Amino acid sequence: MGGTMNMTLFNELFRLTLVDPRGAGHRVIALGLPPQVLWTALALVAVLFSLSMSAILHSAPMPPDPTGAAIRALPHYSAPLMAALMQWGQMVITVFILFWVGQALGGKGRLVDMLAVMIWLNLVAVVISVVIFVLALVLPPLASLAVLVMLFWVFWATFGMIDAAHRFDNYFMGMLVFILAVVAMAIGMSVFSAVLGLTAMGVS
Repeated sequence: MGGTMNMTLFNELFRLTLVDPRGAGHRVIALGLPPQVLWTALALVAVLFSLSMSAILHSAPMPPDPTGAAIRALPHYSAPLMAALMQWGQMVITVFILFWVGQALGGKGRLVDMLAVMIWLNLVAVVISVVIFVLALVLPPLASLAVLVMLFWVFWATFGMIDAAHRFDNYFMGMLVFILAVVAMAIGMSVFSAVLGLTAMGVS
């Protein structure tokens, strides 16, 4: 079943994602968006995430040095376009690893299904982050609680979206895929770093 995204559907899916991420994931997949649209959307979400984080960092008061200096050195603060490229690369790698791990565990989803739900989840997370930032400016005492709630929600929503993409019908399987994917990425980064180190030693 194909479909398009408009503001009415966006608002409906947004509300559904907050209370039933797995159900929202199934709805997003059912839109049947073409792969070329999804890959373009992934890049746009990466840019949107980077720009929103840059705006938040520039709007927030900088803490005293050296913490403030460390924040100003972040790519999202000093080079948002570079940060967007890094975010895009991280999202691409995450989508592929979540897909491969889920397939290894018997998942029935397609790569485009995982791509669709991860794009949507990141978009919702950006919107929530901006709302929390505004809340922090208006009601600072509630900001810390809101961040904590969001942290728990992001994990729960991620498990649900992964579950929806792989058709497991089991939140625990979504959680297992997530954990194994994190382990796989950590091992991959360790191997990559070791190879770079050996290469550098050989060159020197």
